[in-house]
Amino acid sequence: MSLMLSAAEYVSLKAPFGLDQICGTFGDIFTYLRPDQTLDPRWQAEQMITISLPFPLVLSWDHSRRVSHMTCHRLMQAIILFALIAAGIVAYGLLLAAFRVANLRDLVNSIRPRDLSQ
Repeated sequence: MSLMLSAAEYVSLKAPFGLDQICGTFGDIFTYLRPDQTLDPRWQAEQMITISLPFPLVLSWDHSRRVSHMTCHRLMQAIILFALIAAGIVAYGLLLAAFRVANLRDLVNSIRPRDLSQ
C-alpha cells in the first residue's frame, strides 16, 4: 500500500459524519482489535504515517521541549501540513508587520521636528 496520496484523494477528503462515515473514510479500527482488546500493530502500519513538520513546535504541556515530527492518520497529513504552513505564514506576517511598525516608529521619531530654538 502506498503511503503517498494523489491530488484527487486529497481533494475528495470531506469531513465524515457519524461513526459509519468515520470508519468508511479512515478505516474500521474495530477490525484491528485483537481478542484481548489491544490494537493490532497493522493499524499503525497501514493507516498511520509519521510526518516531518515544516518548523519545530513547542509542546503545550512542556515548553522546554520541541517536536519536529508527528504521527497522524495518512489521510490527515496534507491537511495538518497545510494548516501548520498557513499558521506559520500568518505568524511570520504578524511578526513582519510588528517589525515594520517598530521600524516605522523609529523612522517617524527620527524625522520629527526638533526644537530649533536651542
